Amino acid sequence: SLSFESALQDLATLLHRVALAQVVPQSIADDDPDAAAIRELTPAFAAEDLQLYYQIAVQGRAEIGLAPDEHAGFMMTLLRMLAFAPVAGGAMAAPVTTLTRAAAAKPAANAAGSAPAAAATATTAAAGRADPSSWAELVGQLGLSAMANQLALRCEMTQRTADIIELRISPADERMFDKPYRDKLTAALRRLLGAQLRVVFAAGEVAGLSPKAITDRKLEQRQAAAVAEIRQDPFVRELIEDFDGAVEDASIKPK
Repeated sequence: SLSFESALQDLATLLHRVALAQVVPQSIADDDPDAAAIRELTPAFAAEDLQLYYQIAVQGRAEIGLAPDEHAGFMMTLLRMLAFAPVAGGAMAAPVTTLTRAAAAKPAANAAGSAPAAAATATTAAAGRADPSSWAELVGQLGLSAMANQLALRCEMTQRTADIIELRISPADERMFDKPYRDKLTAALRRLLGAQLRVVFAAGEVAGLSPKAITDRKLEQRQAAAVAEIRQDPFVRELIEDFDGAVEDASIKPK
């Protein structure tokens, strides 16, 4: 029978293999039945987009049991990927709103009047969305140290407008939510973005898009690429075959 959970697992596996092929092309063997498809997909995605889609697929699979049914969980995971798909200019694609759709459906006679309203709606929606990469850039400009910096690195920015930044942290890291660290982070953000800024903190479910989570995934990817490169090396393979040896992955360090 069709399993949408298995489909998400297959999707995450494919995204991982494409990301690995970007770093170590020789990790995809010529006799791999998926080699042609993976090589075709490799130049089609930016590395950071693959990281984001992989995380969404993994999280969607973990949460599929919480959905009304597997099909709904699968579809919402794909829609989440579309919601964060990059558009021209490097912005994140804003979802189509009911107001925008209604404006587009009006007769041509009203098109001129409805277009500005639709554009304003889309702009407002995009402004409230939080680009994960923009939070990492902000953290790099704050000049924080010690625990306040660790708090910032573990936070995800879930909303950003001209006056408000909402930050969320995993319950596993909630110990860092002590008021002194929050106050230091808030003060640094206000120095950078203006004294009127309101910073809202919350602990709850995260999407793995904090600067630390993104960095950790990149390190894991580099480690996997280094292991794949060693395992594919002809000399190493010859040694393994001749002396019945084995590669200790933990001993391999990325360049």
